[in-house]
Amino acid sequence: MKKLKFFSIFSFLFLLNGCMSDQQTVEDEFSSGDGMYRLAENMKRNGDYVTAIRLYNQALAIDPEYKKAQLALADALLLDGKLDESRTMLDKMLVKEPDNEEILRELGKVTVAQNDPATCLKTYTALQKNKPQDANVFNGLGVC
Repeated sequence: MKKLKFFSIFSFLFLLNGCMSDQQTVEDEFSSGDGMYRLAENMKRNGDYVTAIRLYNQALAIDPEYKKAQLALADALLLDGKLDESRTMLDKMLVKEPDNEEILRELGKVTVAQNDPATCLKTYTALQKNKPQDANVFNGLGVC
């Protein structure tokens, strides 16, 4: 009987500790920019762009220079039809890093959606200098 009682108490404490560590994991997830980014990525994958945008903004409130979150936010804005907001964000990023391939690729997608052939051509031409054999760049040039 004592063994059963000890085992029951031990099991309860073990489960309680597991729940507490899960709670800490959830709290850590919501308190870090990377955690908010991962949650936003899940929302974007599921097509919930409004929630994804909110979570990317929260990630950026924690870490304003988090480039992956900035690019992902620009993409979520594009997917949500907020082309001007996405474009403004990417233009600001390009000022800091004018030759950044990821920013240029995202800007290329936005300029295609905005039907802005002049900027689209300029963007994909800049990409072509760095990636002359990239089929996606050729495709982008063709779409412009």
